[in-house]
Order: sequence, then structure tokens, then C-alpha cells
Amino acid sequence: GKTIWVERYSKFILYKGNPAEFITLVDITDRKKTEKELIKSEERYHWLFKIMNSGMAVYEAIDDGMDYIIKDFNKASEKIDNAKKEEIIGKKVTEVFPGIKEFGLLDVFQRVWRTRNPEYHPISQYKDNRLMGWRENNVYKLPSGEIATVYNDITEKKKAELALKESEKKLRFIFNSVADAVFILDMN
Repeated sequence: GKTIWVERYSKFILYKGNPAEFITLVDITDRKKTEKELIKSEERYHWLFKIMNSGMAVYEAIDDGMDYIIKDFNKASEKIDNAKKEEIIGKKVTEVFPGIKEFGLLDVFQRVWRTRNPEYHPISQYKDNRLMGWRENNVYKLPSGEIATVYNDITEKKKAELALKESEKKLRFIFNSVADAVFILDMN
């Protein structure tokens, strides 16, 4: 009373002196279920990759992990890094982002690629001839052997922090420079 998926194999043979068809049916229901789940999983991944606010890029190691080819790049990455996906796919990361060595991220790529252990690259300032900003990165090695980064541009947050520190410094200078007595009272 249930429907199953099967693969059919057949071969013409002689059976008791007469031509006959020898048929083998193989139940592939579990394989079909697995294929459907895989398709759903890939759809989820592509949907998340496309809409997430964090930058995400996938790289393939070349030259025994000394450099990496850009394999995929989401929309958020295009915005963060001011680069078009179609212009950078297939290029070396060191060509597209020449400041990656000084930034310290290339070393992280190499360690993650060798050890398979994910790493967090803390908030640092990236700078090259085309691009400058504060980034934080999480780097992973995928089962395929590729390296993936999920990263955020926190330049505006960093600017606000620096402006607040500068404002506090000015206020402290003014407070300490005033010749008059200055104090703060509460209701008690």
C-alpha cells in the first residue's frame, strides 16, 4: 500500500530456450529522500548567503595554502568591499585585497586551512590603495577543503567610539582647566 522509488535494470536472456527479459528492481527510496533533503539544504544555504548582512566569501587554497582564489562572494561582501562579484571571482585574494598580509588575515587563512580549526580575527583596520575600514572576521574550513569567511564592517561603530573618546577627552580637559569650583549634586 505504499509507493517507493525504484531503479529498473533489465537484460534480455534465454530462459528455457525462449527469449525473456530479466528484470532487477532496486529500492532507492532512501536515496531520493536524501537527495530532496540535500536540495532543501542547498536552497537554505543559498538563501542565507544571498540575504545575510554579514559579508561572506569562499576561497580555494592554491600554492599549498600560500594564496587563495575567490570562489564565491555574497551581496553584503560586494557592499562592504566595494567590489563586484563577477569582477573578482577566480582572482587571487592577494590581488583583490593587497593589504590582507599586513591586516593579518592571510596568516589566519593559512592556519585554518592547515589545522581545520576555526579562528576569530579580532577587530582590526584593513587598508590598501582602494579600500579602508575596520573589520572583524570569522574564518572556517569547509568539508570541501575551501576556506570561508563571515565578516562585518564595523567602521561606523569604530568612528563613533573614537569620537566619543575624543569628546570625553575634551570634556575632561575643560573640567580640569576651569579655575572655578565645579561639582555635581543630586537630590540627596
